[in-house]
Amino acid sequence: MGFSAEERRKYLGGSDCASAAGMNEWQSRYQLYQQKMGLAPAFSGNAATHWGNMLEEPLRQVAARETGLKFRRSSKTFRHSQFEYCVAHVDGLHREAGLEVKTASFRSKKKFAPTGEVIMEPGEGLPLNYYCQVQWYMMITGKSLWYVIVGILGENDIRLYKVPYNKSFAQRLLDKCTHFWEEHVLKQVPPELEFLADMEAAYPRGNDETVECPQSLVVAVEQFRQCKQKQKQLQEQMALHEAQIKGHMREAQTLVSPATGLVLATWKDQSRKVLDTKKLKEEQPKLTKAYELERTSRVFKLVELEEFG
Repeated sequence: MGFSAEERRKYLGGSDCASAAGMNEWQSRYQLYQQKMGLAPAFSGNAATHWGNMLEEPLRQVAARETGLKFRRSSKTFRHSQFEYCVAHVDGLHREAGLEVKTASFRSKKKFAPTGEVIMEPGEGLPLNYYCQVQWYMMITGKSLWYVIVGILGENDIRLYKVPYNKSFAQRLLDKCTHFWEEHVLKQVPPELEFLADMEAAYPRGNDETVECPQSLVVAVEQFRQCKQKQKQLQEQMALHEAQIKGHMREAQTLVSPATGLVLATWKDQSRKVLDTKKLKEEQPKLTKAYELERTSRVFKLVELEEFG
């Protein structure tokens, strides 16, 4: 069921609740606030959501076969009995339970428990934002059980879970979400910045001001310096190992385990078309000039101690 960005700004749905409560590793409360206030574009989908939509009906049929429950699609907007801005749009509904359909990359399959598990608590084999979503749906629809079916893209792997209603967790989730809506969205007061992306969005331009580093920040500066050094060392080690592997593969495109035959690495040719900007500037300087864009960004640099002399 599709809703416009303007419509989504007027409510908190199942895909919003984890972010509003500060429980979504992929989106901060500040980022969600920006979307609800119309200050940032809402998520419009990508290849993953496209395939998720395409596979929703087949996965719904698998869930019906495995559970013996016929989940009907619903276009209804369910609303919380007390907070009308708290809504639910569900993938499937039966008188005994609800259904949430998900797809996931094979790279993230380790986040999911083996099929058939009963997920009793957050963090037990289901990403936290998914757990929040189904608890939100149960709280609003009044159901005490929700099924989650996950199709792992790129593999013949479908996992089905039962998630019972966790009343105490759902109440904490609701409290955090209503606080977010009433204290931030309605009052137009941005929440605290949490993610690196929040800082970059909130402070896109710099000035000539200089600020002193408080004692409370000295540790963070030093730890960041140490992390950068470790990163450099790891990159050097990775480059060395990659050179060793490629030196063995030479022209071969695939490296396999002699014991199992499993693919360990690939080194394949890839082609893509690129614009020859150098030639374009030489042959069509006026045309190139007409389409030039100037973009400004802030570059963060940790000054090395040696630079102090």
